[in-house]
Amino acid sequence: MEEHRFRARGGALSLMRLNLSRRAAPDESLWAFDEEGELRIRPGVALPDTVVVPRTVGGREVPDGGWTLQLCKSVRHVAVPEGFRALPELGLSGCKKLETLILPSTLERIEGSACMGDAALRAVALPEGLRKIGEGAFANCRALEEIAFPDSLERIGMLCFYQCTGLKRVSFPHSWKDRIEEIGAAGLSCPEAGVRYRSIIPGDPYTGVPCMVEFREISAD
Repeated sequence: MEEHRFRARGGALSLMRLNLSRRAAPDESLWAFDEEGELRIRPGVALPDTVVVPRTVGGREVPDGGWTLQLCKSVRHVAVPEGFRALPELGLSGCKKLETLILPSTLERIEGSACMGDAALRAVALPEGLRKIGEGAFANCRALEEIAFPDSLERIGMLCFYQCTGLKRVSFPHSWKDRIEEIGAAGLSCPEAGVRYRSIIPGDPYTGVPCMVEFREISAD
């Protein structure tokens, strides 16, 4: 039952991705490069509910991970286009009204604190091909209810889902028991979801080898 509901939510995200690709185009007028070459929202610009991150602005290519929407408190939906491989550090942190985040299939890394403090974030589909989620990436995303980790994921940073008090459904691929390399301290601190695990740290100073993880698939009774 729970897995069916998650697939339904994933289908809704896929439909939203399709609608954005058909109807929404990046509005370059919202953006400008700062002196360090990072793409930011222009000061004083009124943002729409939905923002699509551009691949180029004024003919200039946006560097991978070289953009930010930090503290853009009015945005409700964000789409990151195909081609980007990283969600930047602090790139969407403090977007307190952000509800939905559409990620590209090309994504490999979610950097530290990328979505920290996005208290309204309810839905995010992690794509297959994602390898790393950085420290505190989704910390204090209190409205996030469910998450499904892709088969490709290798590392979860410490405090990644810290204070995600609404998180009730978590699913892990079975292959994780053989391939997961690192889970930082409290990286999966999701007591409401019934997740039980011990930290994995390569080259553990006490044992010299990674610890084993205790996984529990979350499903309806």
